[in-house]
Order: sequence, then structure tokens, then C-alpha cells
Amino acid sequence: MTTGVTVVVGAGGAVVTVAPDPEPELPLPDEPLDEDPPDVPLPDDVPDPAPEPEPVDEAPGEPAPGAAPGAGAGT
Repeated sequence: MTTGVTVVVGAGGAVVTVAPDPEPELPLPDEPLDEDPPDVPLPDDVPDPAPEPEPVDEAPGEPAPGAAPGAGAGT
């Protein structure tokens, strides 16, 4: 439960006191829970990511398809 008082100093030096809201008391179970926690996948169980695409081999000095005229080696 939160206890205490919050004091805020506003513009002009005004002091505002804020009391905490009372928190409701939650009922506790009569008996402790005996259930096991659910299984959570561990990093070893995560599937591998998709493989990276293979690089496209381009002949040196030749423009790529759709490239501007004059593109290539020596430019």
C-alpha cells in the first residue's frame, strides 16, 4: 500500500498537497496456488529467421539493367 503525501511546488511558488488515493485491499486466496507456471518458449525454441537473399552478381563495368546510359566502369 502506498503511504505518504506528495507536495508539489507550482508556478509562482504555490504549494499543493496531494493525498494518496486509498488502495483497495485485495482478498488473498485461502490456499496457495499449486499450479505450475505456463511453459514459455526459450530462445533455443525460437525458429530461425528467414535466410538473407543471395547477392546478385554483376559483371564489372556493365550497367545494371535499367540503369542510366553511360553508367558503368570509368564513369
